Amino acid sequence: MKKRMSLLAATTLLACAAVPASAEGWCDMAGGWQVVTHGGMADNVFILGRLQGGTSDIWIQIASASVGKSNVAVAIAAQIAGRNLSLYLDSPSATCSNFASWQPVNAIRHVRLTD
Repeated sequence: MKKRMSLLAATTLLACAAVPASAEGWCDMAGGWQVVTHGGMADNVFILGRLQGGTSDIWIQIASASVGKSNVAVAIAAQIAGRNLSLYLDSPSATCSNFASWQPVNAIRHVRLTD
């Protein structure tokens, strides 16, 4: 019985350790981010900045021609109010520190004000 309990405990620990890291969750922006449009090229809108834990600024698409207009409103409101943003990343393979530049708009599920 004792061996069985030890085996069960070890199996449970291994199962928990095998869960892959995921960025599905909130990542705060580091200070100094900017809202940037794609100019006359497209109706895309980006945040140029660094996620907490990241090492450099990246381009994060928050809107396209068809989705994300409310994301733009929240980002501009945050800038006007002097507040920060947090982005909910919907990416099974990324983390806040390694989220890649130029991901498609569907990699961001939510945008919220923080501070």
